[in-house]
Amino acid sequence: MTESTGVDYAEVGNDFAFFIRHTNESRAQVTALLPAMSALVDGCGQGRMLDFGCGDGTFGLRFLEALGASASRIGLTLAEPVGDHLDRAVGRLAPLVKSIAVTNSDLEQSGIGPFDLILANHCLYYVADPSETVGRLLDLLAPGGVLIAPMLDRGNALARIWQTAFDIVDQPFPFVLAEDIEALARFLGADVSREVIAYTIDFPDRPAARLSILRFLLGDYLKALDAHTARSLFDAHTQGDRVVLATTYPHLVIWQCRSEA
Repeated sequence: MTESTGVDYAEVGNDFAFFIRHTNESRAQVTALLPAMSALVDGCGQGRMLDFGCGDGTFGLRFLEALGASASRIGLTLAEPVGDHLDRAVGRLAPLVKSIAVTNSDLEQSGIGPFDLILANHCLYYVADPSETVGRLLDLLAPGGVLIAPMLDRGNALARIWQTAFDIVDQPFPFVLAEDIEALARFLGADVSREVIAYTIDFPDRPAARLSILRFLLGDYLKALDAHTARSLFDAHTQGDRVVLATTYPHLVIWQCRSEA
């Protein structure tokens, strides 16, 4: 999923871990996802879930633990292009669920799906062909199933920093954001609603800390910025000796409404 983005998440793992330690985002996300997760195990579906772009399972572990014993009713499939991350995710999540399987991140493996819930958590920015990927995810939904895609939108404070970095070096922004995926899903015949997630990023105002967040966002693209300019992208968000971004983004809740042929 990340081959063409210039961001190799196998290389910025420490920077991602720094981000996770300094935000309450995961807690806000888990709270928002619990109704859909509860419906997955308590409703009429069979508890079939795809975690697309699961990473190393850090976030998956949090929402499965929040479900408690009910997580043991879920048949979980994982898709993740970074092999070491996928191995760690399997190790973390397998003890909590009914069954676990893995599939290729291009979703071309035969026999996968359908799924009652697909979670694509902050990963659709990076796919090489958004139309193909979203279309495939929609095709993998069971009747009544739902795709939830948490994504930064253009109004998000971190996304504005992300976009400004590319403006400074006069390069086109190479990623898709929530507005793009929402429009694409509607074009493909899906219904879309939004659930707003409010969260805060709060870290010590040190040059190394600013650059760590930027490496997580930009990967190799950071090399195009001089260090002073890069660090200055956070100047508007300083509060005393800390950098604080209080912002929001949507969970895109997408369900297939195309009639069967």
